[in-house]
Amino acid sequence: KPRRPRMTEWPDADYLPTVSIGPDSLIPHETLDFEASRFLAGTEKGLPMDPIRVFVGVHSAPTVEGRAALAVGELARLGAFERSRIVVISATLRGYVNPIIPDAIEQFARGDCACVVIQYYDKRTLLMPLKVGIAARTHAELLRQLVRHRGGAEVMVYGESLGAWASQNVFREGGTAALDALGVVRALWIGTPYFSLLRRDFERGKLPVDERVATVRATDLVEADPEGAERLRFVFLHRMTDPVVLFPGLELFWRRPEWMPSSEWRPGITFVQTLIDLVNATNWTSALPQALAHDYRTEGPLGVRLAFGHHDVPREEAARIADELIAQEVANGAHLRSARRRYTAPR
Repeated sequence: KPRRPRMTEWPDADYLPTVSIGPDSLIPHETLDFEASRFLAGTEKGLPMDPIRVFVGVHSAPTVEGRAALAVGELARLGAFERSRIVVISATLRGYVNPIIPDAIEQFARGDCACVVIQYYDKRTLLMPLKVGIAARTHAELLRQLVRHRGGAEVMVYGESLGAWASQNVFREGGTAALDALGVVRALWIGTPYFSLLRRDFERGKLPVDERVATVRATDLVEADPEGAERLRFVFLHRMTDPVVLFPGLELFWRRPEWMPSSEWRPGITFVQTLIDLVNATNWTSALPQALAHDYRTEGPLGVRLAFGHHDVPREEAARIADELIAQEVANGAHLRSARRRYTAPR
Protein backbone atom coordinates (compact mmCIF):
# COMPACT_ATOMS: atom_id res chain seq x y z
CA LYS A 1 0.00 0.00 0.00
CA PRO A 2 1.52 3.38 -0.96
CA ARG A 3 2.36 5.79 1.82
CA ARG A 4 3.18 9.47 1.83
CA PRO A 5 6.74 10.24 2.95
CA ARG A 6 7.39 13.38 4.92
CA MET A 7 7.50 16.40 2.62
CA THR A 8 10.68 18.35 3.29
CA GLU A 9 10.28 21.35 1.01
CA TRP A 10 7.51 23.73 0.06
CA PRO A 11 6.19 22.74 -3.40
CA ASP A 12 7.91 24.70 -6.20
CA ALA A 13 9.80 26.76 -3.63
CA ASP A 14 11.07 30.07 -5.01
CA TYR A 15 13.53 31.70 -2.61
CA LEU A 16 14.67 35.30 -2.62
CA PRO A 17 18.43 35.84 -2.19
CA THR A 18 17.67 37.54 1.16
CA VAL A 19 16.63 34.35 2.97
CA SER A 20 18.75 31.85 4.89
CA ILE A 21 18.99 29.14 2.29
CA GLY A 22 21.44 28.61 -0.53
CA PRO A 23 25.15 27.95 -1.06
CA ASP A 24 26.37 30.91 1.02
CA SER A 25 24.12 30.33 4.01
CA LEU A 26 25.67 29.59 7.41
CA ILE A 27 22.79 27.18 8.06
CA PRO A 28 23.24 23.72 6.48
CA HIS A 29 20.40 23.10 4.04
CA GLU A 30 20.07 19.47 5.12
CA THR A 31 19.14 20.58 8.67
CA LEU A 32 16.06 22.47 7.46
CA ASP A 33 12.67 20.81 7.13
CA PHE A 34 9.29 21.56 5.60
CA GLU A 35 8.37 24.31 8.08
CA ALA A 36 11.65 26.07 7.29
CA SER A 37 11.02 25.81 3.57
CA ARG A 38 7.44 27.07 3.90
CA PHE A 39 8.57 30.07 5.97
CA LEU A 40 11.51 30.98 3.73
CA ALA A 41 9.71 30.48 0.41
CA GLY A 42 6.82 32.66 1.61
CA THR A 43 8.88 35.87 1.70
CA GLU A 44 6.93 38.70 0.04
CA LYS A 45 8.18 39.54 -3.43
CA GLY A 46 7.95 42.75 -5.45
CA LEU A 47 8.37 45.14 -2.51
CA PRO A 48 10.68 48.21 -2.63
CA MET A 49 13.23 46.16 -0.64
CA ASP A 50 13.56 42.38 -0.55
CA PRO A 51 12.68 41.35 3.04
CA ILE A 52 15.07 39.20 5.02
CA ARG A 53 13.99 35.91 6.58
CA VAL A 54 16.12 33.57 8.69
CA PHE A 55 15.13 30.12 9.92
CA VAL A 56 17.42 27.98 12.06
CA GLY A 57 16.43 24.33 12.47
CA VAL A 58 16.54 22.39 15.70
CA HIS A 59 19.25 20.20 14.11
CA SER A 60 21.24 23.13 12.71
CA ALA A 61 23.34 23.32 15.90
CA PRO A 62 23.47 21.05 18.98
CA THR A 63 22.59 23.68 21.62
CA VAL A 64 20.17 26.56 22.14
CA GLU A 65 23.13 28.95 22.35
CA GLY A 66 24.61 27.58 19.15
CA ARG A 67 21.32 27.93 17.27
CA ALA A 68 20.94 31.51 18.48
CA ALA A 69 24.50 32.31 17.38
CA LEU A 70 23.76 30.84 13.95
CA ALA A 71 20.64 33.01 13.67
CA VAL A 72 22.55 36.18 14.60
CA GLY A 73 25.37 35.32 12.20
CA GLU A 74 22.95 34.71 9.35
CA LEU A 75 21.09 37.96 10.10
CA ALA A 76 24.42 39.80 9.91
CA ARG A 77 25.37 38.06 6.65
CA LEU A 78 22.11 39.09 5.02
CA GLY A 79 22.33 42.71 6.23
CA ALA A 80 19.49 42.59 8.77
CA PHE A 81 21.21 44.97 11.17
CA GLU A 82 20.96 47.71 8.56
CA ARG A 83 17.18 47.27 8.32
CA SER A 84 14.78 49.37 10.40
CA ARG A 85 13.37 46.43 12.35
CA ILE A 86 14.06 42.82 13.25
CA VAL A 87 11.06 40.73 14.26
CA VAL A 88 11.86 37.77 16.51
CA ILE A 89 9.15 35.15 15.99
CA SER A 90 8.36 32.62 18.68
CA ALA A 91 7.01 29.74 16.61
CA THR A 92 4.49 27.10 17.57
CA LEU A 93 5.37 23.42 17.73
CA ARG A 94 7.53 22.08 14.84
CA GLY A 95 8.45 25.67 13.87
CA TYR A 96 5.10 26.56 12.30
CA VAL A 97 4.46 30.28 11.77
CA ASN A 98 1.06 31.64 10.73
CA PRO A 99 2.15 32.79 7.23
CA ILE A 100 -0.13 35.82 7.10
CA ILE A 101 1.70 37.56 9.96
CA PRO A 102 5.24 37.79 8.47
CA ASP A 103 3.63 38.61 5.12
CA ALA A 104 1.78 41.53 6.73
CA ILE A 105 4.95 42.64 8.57
CA GLU A 106 6.81 42.79 5.27
CA GLN A 107 3.98 44.52 3.39
CA PHE A 108 3.54 47.28 5.98
CA ALA A 109 7.31 47.80 6.30
CA ARG A 110 7.68 47.81 2.49
CA GLY A 111 10.38 45.17 2.85
CA ASP A 112 12.55 47.17 5.27
CA CYS A 113 12.60 44.41 7.88
CA ALA A 114 13.93 41.01 8.87
CA CYS A 115 12.05 38.11 10.46
CA VAL A 116 13.86 35.34 12.34
CA VAL A 117 12.70 31.96 13.68
CA ILE A 118 14.57 29.31 15.67
CA GLN A 119 12.95 25.88 15.74
CA TYR A 120 12.99 24.13 19.12
CA TYR A 121 11.13 20.88 18.28
CA ASP A 122 10.28 19.22 14.98
CA LYS A 123 7.70 16.53 15.77
CA ARG A 124 4.06 16.25 16.67
CA THR A 125 3.24 15.62 20.32
CA LEU A 126 0.19 15.74 22.56
CA LEU A 127 2.43 17.03 25.36
CA MET A 128 2.85 20.46 23.81
CA PRO A 129 2.94 22.35 27.15
CA LEU A 130 6.10 20.43 28.06
CA LYS A 131 7.89 22.20 25.20
CA VAL A 132 7.22 25.69 26.54
CA GLY A 133 10.42 25.61 28.60
CA ILE A 134 12.78 24.93 25.70
CA ALA A 135 10.81 27.33 23.49
CA ALA A 136 11.14 30.13 26.05
CA ARG A 137 14.87 29.42 26.54
CA THR A 138 15.38 29.62 22.78
CA HIS A 139 13.44 32.90 22.51
CA ALA A 140 15.32 34.46 25.43
CA GLU A 141 18.75 33.42 24.16
CA LEU A 142 18.16 34.89 20.72
CA LEU A 143 16.99 38.17 22.25
CA ARG A 144 20.02 38.28 24.56
CA GLN A 145 22.40 37.80 21.64
CA LEU A 146 20.56 40.36 19.51
CA VAL A 147 20.95 43.02 22.22
CA ARG A 148 24.70 42.92 21.57
CA HIS A 149 24.50 42.96 17.77
CA ARG A 150 21.36 44.66 16.54
CA GLY A 151 22.93 48.03 15.63
CA GLY A 152 20.26 50.59 14.75
CA ALA A 153 17.49 48.07 14.07
CA GLU A 154 14.48 48.01 16.37
CA VAL A 155 13.77 44.57 17.84
CA MET A 156 10.14 43.44 17.93
CA VAL A 157 8.50 40.20 19.06
CA TYR A 158 5.66 38.14 17.67
CA GLY A 159 4.18 34.93 19.08
CA GLU A 160 0.94 33.06 18.51
CA SER A 161 -0.66 30.26 20.53
CA LEU A 162 2.09 28.13 22.09
CA GLY A 163 4.59 30.62 20.66
CA ALA A 164 2.89 33.47 22.52
CA TRP A 165 2.99 31.51 25.78
CA ALA A 166 6.70 30.73 25.39
CA SER A 167 7.54 34.33 24.47
CA GLN A 168 5.60 35.77 27.40
CA ASN A 169 7.35 33.46 29.86
CA VAL A 170 10.60 35.31 29.07
CA PHE A 171 9.13 38.58 30.38
CA ARG A 172 6.80 37.40 33.15
CA GLU A 173 9.06 38.26 36.07
CA GLY A 174 9.65 41.86 35.05
CA GLY A 175 6.83 42.76 32.67
CA THR A 176 7.66 45.77 30.53
CA ALA A 177 10.91 46.29 32.45
CA ALA A 178 12.08 42.89 31.18
CA LEU A 179 11.01 43.80 27.64
CA ASP A 180 12.94 47.07 27.87
CA ALA A 181 16.01 45.29 29.29
CA LEU A 182 16.13 42.93 26.31
CA GLY A 183 15.70 45.79 23.85
CA VAL A 184 12.21 44.80 22.70
CA VAL A 185 10.38 47.92 21.55
CA ARG A 186 7.11 46.29 20.39
CA ALA A 187 5.36 42.95 20.74
CA LEU A 188 2.28 41.24 19.35
CA TRP A 189 0.93 38.13 21.08
CA ILE A 190 -2.05 36.40 19.47
CA GLY A 191 -4.36 33.73 20.91
CA THR A 192 -2.40 33.31 24.14
CA PRO A 193 -3.22 30.05 26.00
CA TYR A 194 -4.91 30.42 29.38
CA PHE A 195 -1.88 28.95 31.15
CA SER A 196 0.32 31.90 30.22
CA LEU A 197 0.12 34.33 33.13
CA LEU A 198 1.70 37.53 31.80
CA ARG A 199 -1.54 39.16 30.61
CA ARG A 200 -3.41 38.27 33.79
CA ASP A 201 -0.51 39.53 35.92
CA PHE A 202 -0.87 42.92 34.20
CA GLU A 203 -4.65 42.92 34.60
CA ARG A 204 -4.54 41.93 38.28
CA GLY A 205 -1.92 44.49 39.23
CA LYS A 206 0.87 41.99 39.92
CA LEU A 207 2.99 43.93 37.43
CA PRO A 208 3.27 47.73 37.24
CA VAL A 209 0.66 49.43 35.08
CA ASP A 210 2.08 50.59 31.77
CA GLU A 211 0.09 52.56 29.20
CA ARG A 212 2.04 50.82 26.44
CA VAL A 213 0.28 47.51 27.22
CA ALA A 214 -3.22 46.59 26.02
CA THR A 215 -5.46 43.57 25.70
CA VAL A 216 -7.52 43.86 22.53
CA ARG A 217 -10.38 41.65 21.41
CA ALA A 218 -10.22 40.65 17.78
CA THR A 219 -13.84 41.58 17.09
CA ASP A 220 -13.27 45.06 18.54
CA LEU A 221 -10.14 45.59 16.44
CA VAL A 222 -12.05 44.80 13.26
CA GLU A 223 -14.47 47.61 14.12
CA ALA A 224 -11.94 50.29 15.10
CA ASP A 225 -8.55 50.94 16.61
CA PRO A 226 -8.59 51.00 20.44
CA GLU A 227 -8.46 54.29 22.27
CA GLY A 228 -4.89 55.59 22.52
CA ALA A 229 -3.67 53.24 19.80
CA GLU A 230 -0.61 55.40 19.04
CA ARG A 231 0.88 54.84 22.49
CA LEU A 232 0.54 51.03 22.45
CA ARG A 233 3.66 48.95 22.12
CA PHE A 234 2.79 45.54 23.63
CA VAL A 235 -0.50 44.04 22.49
CA PHE A 236 -2.35 40.89 23.54
CA LEU A 237 -4.87 40.02 20.81
CA HIS A 238 -7.52 37.34 21.35
CA ARG A 239 -11.20 36.53 21.13
CA MET A 240 -13.38 35.39 24.01
CA THR A 241 -14.74 32.46 22.02
CA ASP A 242 -11.29 30.90 21.62
CA PRO A 243 -11.08 27.66 23.67
CA VAL A 244 -7.28 27.96 23.82
CA VAL A 245 -7.63 31.31 25.58
CA LEU A 246 -10.37 30.01 27.90
CA PHE A 247 -9.42 26.43 28.81
CA PRO A 248 -8.03 26.33 32.41
CA GLY A 249 -7.14 22.65 32.47
CA LEU A 250 -8.04 20.14 35.18
CA GLU A 251 -9.41 22.78 37.54
CA LEU A 252 -12.45 22.90 35.27
CA PHE A 253 -13.48 19.63 36.96
CA TRP A 254 -14.16 21.39 40.27
CA ARG A 255 -14.13 25.15 39.66
CA ARG A 256 -16.36 27.27 37.44
CA PRO A 257 -14.25 29.68 35.36
CA GLU A 258 -15.01 33.41 35.57
CA TRP A 259 -16.08 33.58 31.92
CA MET A 260 -18.76 30.86 32.21
CA PRO A 261 -22.29 31.54 33.59
CA SER A 262 -23.11 29.32 36.58
CA SER A 263 -26.13 27.94 34.74
CA GLU A 264 -23.86 26.41 32.07
CA TRP A 265 -21.21 24.80 34.29
CA ARG A 266 -21.45 21.07 34.96
CA PRO A 267 -18.54 19.44 36.85
CA GLY A 268 -16.78 16.89 34.64
CA ILE A 269 -19.12 17.36 31.68
CA THR A 270 -17.95 20.93 31.10
CA PHE A 271 -14.31 19.77 31.18
CA VAL A 272 -14.89 17.14 28.48
CA GLN A 273 -16.93 19.51 26.30
CA THR A 274 -14.34 22.28 26.55
CA LEU A 275 -11.48 19.86 25.86
CA ILE A 276 -13.21 18.73 22.66
CA ASP A 277 -13.70 22.37 21.67
CA LEU A 278 -9.99 22.95 22.34
CA VAL A 279 -8.90 20.12 20.05
CA ASN A 280 -11.25 21.24 17.28
CA ALA A 281 -10.18 24.88 17.63
CA THR A 282 -6.51 24.11 17.05
CA ASN A 283 -7.11 22.10 13.87
CA TRP A 284 -7.39 25.11 11.58
CA THR A 285 -4.18 25.47 9.63
CA SER A 286 -5.41 23.59 6.54
CA ALA A 287 -8.89 25.14 6.51
CA LEU A 288 -10.09 28.34 4.89
CA PRO A 289 -9.27 31.39 7.05
CA GLN A 290 -12.20 32.52 9.18
CA ALA A 291 -12.69 34.71 12.23
CA LEU A 292 -13.51 31.80 14.50
CA ALA A 293 -12.11 30.06 17.58
CA HIS A 294 -8.29 29.91 17.41
CA ASP A 295 -7.93 31.06 13.79
CA TYR A 296 -6.66 34.68 13.72
CA ARG A 297 -5.54 34.86 10.12
CA THR A 298 -8.26 37.34 9.11
CA GLU A 299 -7.53 39.77 11.98
CA GLY A 300 -3.77 39.24 12.07
CA PRO A 301 -2.80 42.05 9.66
CA LEU A 302 -4.77 44.58 11.71
CA GLY A 303 -2.95 43.29 14.79
CA VAL A 304 0.40 43.87 13.06
CA ARG A 305 -0.66 47.38 12.04
CA LEU A 306 -1.62 48.21 15.63
CA ALA A 307 1.18 46.59 17.61
CA PHE A 308 4.03 47.43 15.25
CA GLY A 309 3.07 51.07 14.86
CA HIS A 310 1.98 51.30 11.23
CA HIS A 311 -0.57 54.03 11.95
CA ASP A 312 0.45 55.79 8.75
CA VAL A 313 -1.26 52.96 6.87
CA PRO A 314 -4.99 53.80 6.66
CA ARG A 315 -7.31 51.11 7.96
CA GLU A 316 -8.86 50.79 4.50
CA GLU A 317 -5.43 50.10 3.00
CA ALA A 318 -4.65 47.62 5.77
CA ALA A 319 -7.95 45.85 5.10
CA ARG A 320 -7.14 45.64 1.38
CA ILE A 321 -3.72 44.15 2.13
CA ALA A 322 -5.34 41.70 4.53
CA ASP A 323 -7.79 40.56 1.85
CA GLU A 324 -4.91 39.99 -0.57
CA LEU A 325 -2.93 38.01 1.99
CA ILE A 326 -5.95 35.87 2.86
CA ALA A 327 -6.57 35.13 -0.83
CA GLN A 328 -2.90 34.20 -1.13
CA GLU A 329 -3.22 31.88 1.88
CA VAL A 330 -6.24 30.17 0.33
CA ALA A 331 -4.33 29.65 -2.93
CA ASN A 332 -1.30 28.33 -1.05
CA GLY A 333 -3.50 25.88 0.84
CA ALA A 334 -4.96 24.52 -2.39
CA HIS A 335 -1.46 24.32 -3.90
CA LEU A 336 -0.16 22.39 -0.89
CA ARG A 337 -3.07 19.94 -0.82
CA SER A 338 -2.58 19.24 -4.52
CA ALA A 339 1.15 18.70 -4.04
CA ARG A 340 0.59 16.33 -1.11
CA ARG A 341 -1.77 14.21 -3.18
CA ARG A 342 0.96 13.87 -5.83
CA TYR A 343 3.73 13.35 -3.31
CA THR A 344 3.51 9.58 -2.80
CA ALA A 345 6.04 6.79 -2.82
CA PRO A 346 5.83 2.99 -2.60
CA ARG A 347 6.38 1.34 0.75
